[in-house]
Amino acid sequence: MIALVDCNSFYWSVETVFNPQLRGQPGVVLSNNDGCIVARSKAAKDIEIPMGAPFFKWSDFLEKNKVHVFSSNYALIHDFHRRVMTLLKSYDANTQVYSIDEAFLDLGNLEKKRMLQLAQDIRQQALKGIGIPLSIGIGRTKTLAKLANSLAKKCGSGILYMESLKEETAALDSVPVGEVWGIGRRKEAILHSLEIHTARQLRDFSNARLIQKKLSIVTRQTQDELRGQTCIDLHSIEEEKKNIISTRSFGKTIYDLESLTEAISCHVSRVAEKLRLQNSTCTSLYLFIRTSRHSPQYLQKSGRVQFFSGTSSTNRLIAAAIGKLKEIYQPHIGYKKCGVGISGFEKQGKKQLTLMESTDFSENEKLMETLDKINRIYGAETLKFASCGTSKHWKMLSERRSQVSTNKLSKRLRVQ
Repeated sequence: MIALVDCNSFYWSVETVFNPQLRGQPGVVLSNNDGCIVARSKAAKDIEIPMGAPFFKWSDFLEKNKVHVFSSNYALIHDFHRRVMTLLKSYDANTQVYSIDEAFLDLGNLEKKRMLQLAQDIRQQALKGIGIPLSIGIGRTKTLAKLANSLAKKCGSGILYMESLKEETAALDSVPVGEVWGIGRRKEAILHSLEIHTARQLRDFSNARLIQKKLSIVTRQTQDELRGQTCIDLHSIEEEKKNIISTRSFGKTIYDLESLTEAISCHVSRVAEKLRLQNSTCTSLYLFIRTSRHSPQYLQKSGRVQFFSGTSSTNRLIAAAIGKLKEIYQPHIGYKKCGVGISGFEKQGKKQLTLMESTDFSENEKLMETLDKINRIYGAETLKFASCGTSKHWKMLSERRSQVSTNKLSKRLRVQ
């Protein structure tokens, strides 16, 4: 059996941990630059605030209905993600982290009583020790577990275990086919043309070859998963990334090279840290700068740097990125977004060297190790390269971000 553990309204739930008065209140969390609504409390869903709605269009409605509005606090969210996933991995079950707020657990052949007890323990520990409410769906495959989880959110216990075929059939009958994991709007329209409107009808559709022909082999595998046949494996070890990207829109239009240099350096620092975290080096760096997509003179410039041998050194990557930025930068242009990506990964210690390159990297590796260690202990950017700047007047808008931080001593709460 497979369990899908999902944090309920995760971005919003994180805000309520240090502000319990918000519980039960209507509230939303906004995306980058306070653009769209990306998370809603249950009370906000009850008054039909749509997911992805532009904030500027709904601001009057939100104010009228006294809806609490927060900018995304990414440092806080990622810390709580780490706490929840550490809790899940502490149980004796293969775990696959699926997203920022979801993870699959392989429960094997546990008895029903032990399975339900395990699910209850996880929910209680997450709520008591971390402050995050969870929903848990249990099924024979990942697709059935995903479906069970969506139904678990509506039941009082927060846990749904589909034990028998009869229970699966009843659940599938209540779910529109468009809500099945992996079925998007385009596939939903094609399935409707085949008179398939529910998850049960997809499961019971006899012509699997037609499903594969009209849609894809992935959709046919989804059909098999609904029948209890495992097609999507659960891996206990997360796959290493093949590329790492960091990109953000600016809070205001940027014209000068100095501000772009700061932004690009910050993005390079982020991807380099993630690269070292998976013990890899990269041989390729890509960067871009662009104007607003709504600008009548839309412009995007990009460049790539290739390295003869792999590197994970932030200073080397920043130097290469700044050099390329100077080549593609055009003055008197108002830029609205930039980003950095790295690829061509090799395992640290196994990279191909050039003829003239030294094999002694210990000094620089120790520097990067010290940099990462300090920032993990004392908070992001406690120690950083000078090119990252200090003012960051170009950073994205987050005017409604909560001031709570769990990785900075200066932000600790005072209890009186």
